[in-house]
Amino acid sequence: MTSPSTVPITAIYRRVFEAMKSTNTHVPSQSVLEERFLIERCMANDKSAFRTLIDNYKSMVFSLAVRMLGDRDAAEDVAQDVFIRVYKALPAFEQRSSLKTWIYRITMNLAMNYRSRWRSRKREKHVSIEHVPFNGKSLADRLPHGAKNPEQIAEHVELTEHIQEGLAKLPPVFKAAVILRDVDGLSYEEIAEILGIREGTVKSRINRGRDQLKSLLAPYLRMA
Repeated sequence: MTSPSTVPITAIYRRVFEAMKSTNTHVPSQSVLEERFLIERCMANDKSAFRTLIDNYKSMVFSLAVRMLGDRDAAEDVAQDVFIRVYKALPAFEQRSSLKTWIYRITMNLAMNYRSRWRSRKREKHVSIEHVPFNGKSLADRLPHGAKNPEQIAEHVELTEHIQEGLAKLPPVFKAAVILRDVDGLSYEEIAEILGIREGTVKSRINRGRDQLKSLLAPYLRMA
């Protein structure tokens, strides 16, 4: 097996993020009409429709919250708050964006606000990315095809741990942009809408976040 220190850092960065890609944020595919019908049923106080909405988006919401906060209990608190907010705000949802993008934006805002309060209480701790639910798949199941032997699994687990530690050290605005792009695989347009910024700013934050993350990974790669 090739030692991590002999592989370019950019290649390692891309390889690990490919293994982390967004199978965990899978949302059942719906047409615009199906989504609109679901929203209308929810607004008509159809409890079964709102349960469907929760089932469709709960994995996406929790996964984003736990990556932003690094703590499962905190992420569960945020996820509950997200769906309370969705329920209350749904009548005002103008459907200018997709339901998915709207819920992403609510989740990100609540996670960022929670993180600010949480840090002030000095409760921050980290959860490894391989413990985040990935649509029922283990880390080994998410590895690239052919990368399933014990050594390769161990390498990916270790690299993933270092990625998580690096993400935790990024400024929140860079962390959010990197997660949305490199982990969840969203487009620049979607990220701009979620974060309420221009696409040019999105690209700048992603590039700066990636550069900082690669720098944070460099000591590990030199020691590997």
